[in-house]
Amino acid sequence: MNFDSYIVSETKTAFSIPLTKNLVTKKTFKQKAFTLAETLITLSIIGVIAAVTVPTLMSNVNKHIYVTGLKKAYNQLQNAVRMMPITAGCSADDFHCLDLRTDILAEQLKLAKVPYDCRGFDQNNTCLQTPDGMLIYAADNNNINSTIGVDINGAKGPNVVGRDRFVFESFFNSYEAPKCIGFLPVGSKLYANCQIKVNYYNAGATKYWNYNPQNPLCTTSQVSHQKGWFGNSKYCTGRVLEENAMNY
Repeated sequence: MNFDSYIVSETKTAFSIPLTKNLVTKKTFKQKAFTLAETLITLSIIGVIAAVTVPTLMSNVNKHIYVTGLKKAYNQLQNAVRMMPITAGCSADDFHCLDLRTDILAEQLKLAKVPYDCRGFDQNNTCLQTPDGMLIYAADNNNINSTIGVDINGAKGPNVVGRDRFVFESFFNSYEAPKCIGFLPVGSKLYANCQIKVNYYNAGATKYWNYNPQNPLCTTSQVSHQKGWFGNSKYCTGRVLEENAMNY
């Protein structure tokens, strides 16, 4: 058989295969669906899962917002501190020529007095607001330090120290060490070490939030029961910035 005849033969053979009923079958599909009971059970399960997980997710989202707001506030305060000597007519980094003055701080941060009474930090505090809504409470100054309270979201809740409210100490003339100058997060290692240097509170390292890991100064229960600015939850400022998270 030559090549041409082979092709013709194979072609004929291929087209001569009959299409039988066995080769072409017709399948019958049955339509299936969930019953009403199955649908209700599924929705109930989804509802239970949502009720358990959504509050946790929202809590984590809020904590992330609070941490971001605290870091932003800290950077704003520190930047303002670095500019204060120049604004006061001193040379840069010459912090011995000035005390912490609320009016200078207000000028640097472009602060304005809020249009309502926002006292609560102490009876004689100055309450100022940044353009983005952050509130800054400045306590009475003395020749050693000044306490600064920051509410990162203003009048908006929860208004709890350790959540959206944080506490700083500002130090200027009392310290020779440059690292101790500026706004120190209460509860941080730097804050504790600088207090040892000045011996102002006779407290020293015990003011570090994790000085005693078995009994830290910033815990969930302390934050939950915080009623004012000056309880143990004020030490959470140092913890949040150290851990870059709100792990409580």
